Amino acid sequence: MRAERYRLPWDRGTQWDVVAPDGRWLGSIALPEGFRPFEIGSDYVLGSRVDELGVERLVLFGLIKK
Repeated sequence: MRAERYRLPWDRGTQWDVVAPDGRWLGSIALPEGFRPFEIGSDYVLGSRVDELGVERLVLFGLIKK
């Protein structure tokens, strides 16, 4: 499960918390502005973004764990 954190109107990008099915908090992830996540895996994030022509595109990001 994922939940977007509250952000102020002038904040850029989004912060998401990732929670396991049993309710354990697994961590948080920062995502670029305009990116909508569909699935967050152990080493990737799959989602969509609308490009400059208004076309929705699938995007796959690799995760860097700290």
